[in-house]
Amino acid sequence: MKIYMNKYRSHWLSPYTILTKVLFWEDEDEIYGLKRKQVGDGVYMSGIDWLKSNGDDRYEDTKPYIVFLLKVLEPISNVLMKILDKVHPKIDYVKIDPWDTWSMDHTLAQIILPMLKQLKATKHGVPADFVRGKDGKEIPFKRAERMWDNTLDRMIWSFEQIVDEENDEQFHTGGKYNAKAHIKHQAKIQEGLDLFGKHFRSLWD
Repeated sequence: MKIYMNKYRSHWLSPYTILTKVLFWEDEDEIYGLKRKQVGDGVYMSGIDWLKSNGDDRYEDTKPYIVFLLKVLEPISNVLMKILDKVHPKIDYVKIDPWDTWSMDHTLAQIILPMLKQLKATKHGVPADFVRGKDGKEIPFKRAERMWDNTLDRMIWSFEQIVDEENDEQFHTGGKYNAKAHIKHQAKIQEGLDLFGKHFRSLWD
């Protein structure tokens, strides 16, 4: 098996970013259209809404030449992004060899295990399922985080058992086979795998 995947990348160079560098004397809020304008009694609209309104004269706070430059730069930014996407494309190359599926569960476990460990170590949040209880009430973040950590630990343990090729030997001692303990052990492994399947769409950071 050979896998090549590069870092997620974006070649989008925003016209707003360009103008904040080029028009260094202008206020950033002016360029980004963030200044609000009162359009009625207690009613305000953002500068962004003004840009969408194609230059309504009630929004004289944003300078017309900035709007003109933004409109000119947008297609240029789009073309530049397409060119860079071609020159430096996202690499997603996977080659599967015949022997990779001889014991596919073991092959995948060797990939999944270090990824689960890294996810637990570097995550910045918890899935929505852990933030609210079955009754709909919000669960404190620290408690939700502990619950998610425990779930990840159970997944990690299961994949560790699968990766360990000598794992089943513990149930064969002194010429005897402890079937009851082995069945219980396998059931616990399956619990972690079931959790992996249940929360598969939540395995992101």
